[in-house]
Amino acid sequence: MIDELRKVGKVGIGVAIRASAHVPDVSSAQALKRELLQADVIVFNRSSTGLYVEKMLKSLGGVGAVAPRSVRVDDGAAVMLRLLAGAAPHEIGFAAMTGIMLFEKQGVRLVRPLPPEVQKATTYVAATLRRAESDADADAAKADAVAALLHHLRSANAKADFVRAGVAAAN
Repeated sequence: MIDELRKVGKVGIGVAIRASAHVPDVSSAQALKRELLQADVIVFNRSSTGLYVEKMLKSLGGVGAVAPRSVRVDDGAAVMLRLLAGAAPHEIGFAAMTGIMLFEKQGVRLVRPLPPEVQKATTYVAATLRRAESDADADAAKADAVAALLHHLRSANAKADFVRAGVAAAN
């Protein structure tokens, strides 16, 4: 049984490039579409982020034109590695903001989050659970530990760490 549920943060999808590549204008859905139609390579994964990117491409239109230049890889890290290995001047990748930020020191650049009109974020929550039958002393110790963790997750230090890692505040 869920005793308490707290939103911890949310992670949106970002647009990534190799640090030396052309910086695309992705300030709006229409600008993003123009850049995608001109891109040499578009890289995204086969997991949940990539499934959303595929849906977004269809909603923007012109998916047929970008399909031959699209590269699908297994996960967000593989998107970043493919961008780093690329050579074309106009390559664009899509991944979770947290995944992009992990590769910034290796030469990947976060251009910006997807424009709000096409953004999709995953919200993360922390929940405390109560078991129906248990040892009261053990439960009290666990409850104290969980309370301390939740307190830490709401602290200014944790929030600052989240922002540096690409996790936005959950509304």
